[in-house]
Amino acid sequence: GHLYYVDANGALVSVTLDASGGKVSGEPRVIASKVAFSPGVLYGTFTAANNGSVVYSAVSSANHSQFTWVESTGKELGRVGTGGVLANPSLSPDGARVAYDSADFTANNVDVWITDLSRGTSSRFTFAASEDTTPLWSPDGSTIAFRSNGPLYLRKVNGLEPQKKLASILSPTDDCIPNSWSADGKEILATYWGVKGSDLVL
Repeated sequence: GHLYYVDANGALVSVTLDASGGKVSGEPRVIASKVAFSPGVLYGTFTAANNGSVVYSAVSSANHSQFTWVESTGKELGRVGTGGVLANPSLSPDGARVAYDSADFTANNVDVWITDLSRGTSSRFTFAASEDTTPLWSPDGSTIAFRSNGPLYLRKVNGLEPQKKLASILSPTDDCIPNSWSADGKEILATYWGVKGSDLVL
């Protein structure tokens, strides 16, 4: 019943949402005065649980990081895989894998990777010479949506089918970033960044 977003001042904001009608109501409420975001894709570092709990980071950092399991109390439970320039993690619906984008400064490229959380092994998911970021699992775990140099693409996780362009951009300087899938898997809410600002689109 709420929509969370980062406003123009960098604050994390919540507003009441009527999902069936596609409308917001009431005054936006500031959850945190400052939330970190990824400058490359303008993606806020926060997530909201179904029970209304919100997890966010107020500090941006370009240093190496490592995926870490943490209890709701803040207690660290364990780490997964190896460190790297990792961003935009997306947990699969069954909780068995995590998709993310990783920068390779040697190749001067960013690709989407998938890590098996039980085995700790990682495999590259995208291979094009483009900046592939912000992966997002479909509700059934069969498909990942991601941004590739602006446009939005879909690709089956089994890798047996070629990726499919889902949404184009109007200008080479624009971006379309996936935010969340509808529960039935038929629609994706995305942020479209153009020269005049940003809009939420389906």
